[in-house]
Amino acid sequence: MSKDPGTQIVDFPDPRTAVPPGELVNHKEAQSKMKQHIRSSVLIGGAMLLAAAMAVPTSSRAAAEAWEIDGGHTSVTFKVRHFFAPVIGRFTQSSGTLMYDAANPTASTIEFVIPAASINTDNDKRDEHLRGDDFFNTAQYPNITFKSTKLEKGEGEGKFKVTGNLTIRDVTKPVTLMVESLGFGPNAWGGETGGFSVTGEINRQDFGVKWNKALDNGGTVLGDNVKIDIGVEVAKKKA
Repeated sequence: MSKDPGTQIVDFPDPRTAVPPGELVNHKEAQSKMKQHIRSSVLIGGAMLLAAAMAVPTSSRAAAEAWEIDGGHTSVTFKVRHFFAPVIGRFTQSSGTLMYDAANPTASTIEFVIPAASINTDNDKRDEHLRGDDFFNTAQYPNITFKSTKLEKGEGEGKFKVTGNLTIRDVTKPVTLMVESLGFGPNAWGGETGGFSVTGEINRQDFGVKWNKALDNGGTVLGDNVKIDIGVEVAKKKA
């Protein structure tokens, strides 16, 4: 069927779907505002969660606990060559604090203090010499200290490597010691106790402990390398 050329066909928009231009602009603005509102809500929500996490008391988070070094049950011994045989000495006093993180032991730290005048080699004359300026000069430098800076897992169960700053006289140098955790548990007085074995070796010349005498046939009276062997007992601090 042919159309009458004089007849003009006009397409009218469907009133159910057509959107007036002004309303279309308003619709886009509404969508933009809605997206901005969602982003703002997410940011505000995240900030509230962070603030809530920071507000949680320290006691409810996993954290290191303080343990005191029990000087009465801690042995600090050393071994050094005298002529050809090793001589063993000890320090009879020690103190310090272990901040122990049971969930993450490598996050633990330790500070250890040894009164240098407590040195004992079972020879009074020699001990007085060791307290003098030829060796420790305990009058001017009363304490030997160690402060850990890093704790790493070693080879084997309960074994670690602790690195820290060792101070003898007026010299501070980093040293690394081997540590073995011997366990934790209740003691006979209603508290908790733990134990560690610590070993290492240092060169006394590095710390200004330089006295020595040359032998006529070669060699020296004292060796420079000092072996360290410490048995540490700690007690958990009561709240």
